[in-house]
Amino acid sequence: SDSNSNSNSATNTNIDAPPNPPGILPFIDEFEFRKNGGIKGRVYGLVGIEPGTEIVTSPLKDVEQTLPKGFILTLDGSCAY
Repeated sequence: SDSNSNSNSATNTNIDAPPNPPGILPFIDEFEFRKNGGIKGRVYGLVGIEPGTEIVTSPLKDVEQTLPKGFILTLDGSCAY
């Protein structure tokens, strides 16, 4: 049983949330996935961006792991919470 837990941890590729998320988390609503692998949607709560502004991201990375944790990462390294 110990060998099973060791092999599972060796193959598990966890992605952690960014280290310093903002105090008030922005969010993207009415979003859709784009053919390029990114998303398009309306952003709210992002400093310097008018609430409801439509944005398009670059392609996303590891969305199956990050989205359930409440954030997304793009392949170019930018992050939306």
